[in-house]
Amino acid sequence: MKFVIQNLLSLREWQTHSEVYANALEDCRLAEELGFDAAWLAEHHFSAYGICPSLAVLAAAIARETRRVRIGTAAVSPDTFELAARRGLKILTAPSFTPFDILKKNYDTYREAWRASHGSDGGSEICLNKIVHVAESSRQAREEAAEPIRWFYRTQADLIADPEGVPAEQYRFYQRVRKNLLALSDEQALEQAAIVGDPEEVTDRLRAHQEALGVTYFMGAFSRGGIPQEKVRRSMRLFAEKAMPRFA
Repeated sequence: MKFVIQNLLSLREWQTHSEVYANALEDCRLAEELGFDAAWLAEHHFSAYGICPSLAVLAAAIARETRRVRIGTAAVSPDTFELAARRGLKILTAPSFTPFDILKKNYDTYREAWRASHGSDGGSEICLNKIVHVAESSRQAREEAAEPIRWFYRTQADLIADPEGVPAEQYRFYQRVRKNLLALSDEQALEQAAIVGDPEEVTDRLRAHQEALGVTYFMGAFSRGGIPQEKVRRSMRLFAEKAMPRFA
C-alpha cells in the first residue's frame, strides 16, 4: 500500500498564518524522512477551514525543502466515479461517514468502468483520505483529537451549504452533507470519520479498509483542526514506524 499525507492548512484562532505555513513545510519534510510517498495539498479561499490560495507557490516551497517525496493536488466531487474511470483518471475519495457497502459500490463502479474502457485494471487507482491521529494509548489519542475534529467538521458544515433556503438541484447533495456533519457526535466522528487510536488499533482500522474496499493508496490527514504540532509529528512517527511496515 502507498502512504501519503495531506495538509489543508486550517487556521485556529490561536495560530498565525506564518505558523500554519511553517508547520505544513515541516510536515512535508518529516513525511520524506519517514518514507511517505507523497504530500498532497488542498486549496481554499476566505476561510479558516483552509488558508492556502495558491498551491503552485506552496508546492514550489515544498519542492525546495524536499528531495524525494512527490507533491500532489486533487479535486473531490460526488458522482464522478464512472466518468473519471472512462477518462483514465485516478480518483481521490474523502468519506467521513459513508458506510463500507456504499463505498464499495462506488469503488466497484469505478473499477468496472475502468476495465470496460481500458481492457484491464492497469493504471487505475483509488485514494482513500482519512483524518488520522496516533498516540501511545487509545485514550490519549481520542482525548487529543476530539476537539480539533469537532471544530473541523463544524467549520466544514458551515461552509459547505447555507443553513436555510432551498438549494439548486446540483447543491442538494451538499445540504445533506451539512446536516450529517452537524449531527456527528464526538464518538461518531472518532469512530467513523477518522482513524484514531494507538498504533495497533490504527493498523487494524487500516486493515479493515483495505480488506473491505481493496484500498491500495491511503492519504492520512495528520494535521487537522489545530492539533498541536508536536503531537502531529509524534502521530506521523508512530504511524510510519508502527503501522506502515505492516502493509509492506
